[in-house]
Order: sequence, then C-alpha cells, then structure tokens
Amino acid sequence: MFLKIPEHGSVPLSEGVCFRVGRHVIIFREAPQATSRPALVSPTGEEFYCREFIPLGFLEFLGPDGKPAVSVPITKKDLTVIGREGEGCDIALTGDHWVSRRHACLRERNGTFFLEDLGSKNGTFLRMSTRTRIRIGDRALPDAADIVLIGDLQFRVTRR
Repeated sequence: MFLKIPEHGSVPLSEGVCFRVGRHVIIFREAPQATSRPALVSPTGEEFYCREFIPLGFLEFLGPDGKPAVSVPITKKDLTVIGREGEGCDIALTGDHWVSRRHACLRERNGTFFLEDLGSKNGTFLRMSTRTRIRIGDRALPDAADIVLIGDLQFRVTRR
C-alpha cells in the first residue's frame, strides 16, 4: 500500500524507501562511501587518467517481477526532476500516461534527500512500510482525508 504525498509536500528519503511515480515503483538507495583506487598503469609506465564519478545516491526502478531492473544515479543536489519527458525533466518516464510532464523531484538539504510532488495530476505515493496513521475526512471536507493506493485503486476514507 502507498500513501499519497500532499501536492507540493515533501518527505525525507533514507536507504530503502520505496515510492511510486505513475506506474513506476522506485527505491531510493544511498550512495556507497567513495573509496580511493590507484590509477591503472601500463607496463611502459603510462598512467590512465580518469576522474572518479561519485553519485550522490541512486533510484532503483523495479521491474514487473518486483526485482531491480534499472538503477539511475542521482548527480544533482539542488533539483532532479522526474517526469514524462521534455525540457526540464532529468529522468524521463516516457510512455507512462500516469506521469505528468514534471511530476516529482528530489532535492538534497543538509545531507538528506527529499522527495517532493510537483503538483502532478495523479500524485506521488510513498510505500507504507510500517503502521501508518491516515487522516480521515468527512463528506463535507473529503479532501482532508489521505489517499491510499493499492494496485491501481485509490481510496479515501471519510465519515458519513
């Protein structure tokens, strides 16, 4: 089950946090500690010159079998936009009509990444991995209730 992040709301990400954008299930992975490796040296003494690429974290996209299919490095602290496609989109999820052009983003603040919904049409959802209290609305104010996603079905709990 997934809980909808409020529009323009953000949640902190830590190792293994799972979220959903459109029909994509994504797991946040922290970057491993960088290790210094000696440069490759040819038999003639020529040293291979290459700068170490150190990502800030990873987004691991799960396949339909629930296993990791693709891992995308996060390389920007300020703003990494996930969307359907187009200018201003860093990670394009083309072909998924549930994804908005600019759907969600990641931002780093004080060493922690945050996931934010960018006012997407279908929402960004965070997997509920523990018992989670949800807000219950009523008929007069149904938008005060949280939205829970199970499969392709969205539920909003309200009182009569």
